[in-house]
Amino acid sequence: MTSGIYILESPSGQYVGSAVNLTRRRADHFSHLKRGIHRNKILQNAWGKYGSLNFRTILICRREDLLLFEQRAIDALRPRYNICRIAGSPLGQKRSIESRAKMSAAQRGKKHSQDTKDKRAKSLIGRKVSQETRQKLAMQKGWKHTDEAKEKMRGRIRTLEHRIALGRSHIGKKSRLGIGCSPETREKISAALRGLRISKEVRARMKEGQRRRRMIENQQKGLVASLKTPGVDYEVKEG
Repeated sequence: MTSGIYILESPSGQYVGSAVNLTRRRADHFSHLKRGIHRNKILQNAWGKYGSLNFRTILICRREDLLLFEQRAIDALRPRYNICRIAGSPLGQKRSIESRAKMSAAQRGKKHSQDTKDKRAKSLIGRKVSQETRQKLAMQKGWKHTDEAKEKMRGRIRTLEHRIALGRSHIGKKSRLGIGCSPETREKISAALRGLRISKEVRARMKEGQRRRRMIENQQKGLVASLKTPGVDYEVKEG
């Protein structure tokens, strides 16, 4: 079994790849190309145009060095038929609907560990969302939280550290309290509520919301006090 770097080429382009078993990889490529099921559509089109491709080994190396030399070959040759420009990466591949459905089904029900959640949360700190992404999120109408998610949000109690972080993030920002809606907005709200009958369930939710707002106000008072606690390495601006 020989491992190394190879090239699949036609008169108009090349494909650079690496394989632990070059003989088997060559057989796999040609088997898929002949049956018209190769996952690289550019290679498949080249096969259809020229009727054949030349498989050529350019380097024999150890298994652990395959990606290193494959990347060097890609950078040097800039092969036209490589969809991915990074050795060993699926970047740039477009998967079929069937493949995406299988991947989704395989991941369904899996839960991330707390360590993974913490790492993902840390990686998103300071990340800025583009205006285009914001518009797409705003256009997602009809999306609703599950009952389980709603229950978790209702019973969530933020830690002192979390409240300090929230307070710190709002320092220097202007509050919208006291800023009235425009006449047009008020008219839209009025038209939407006109003739609406509030059910007992909604009334109960509104009452619960008022209770939670009062609780949050009390928490904010405690937050201000905690921000003034000696040892916190930032300045609290009042007024």
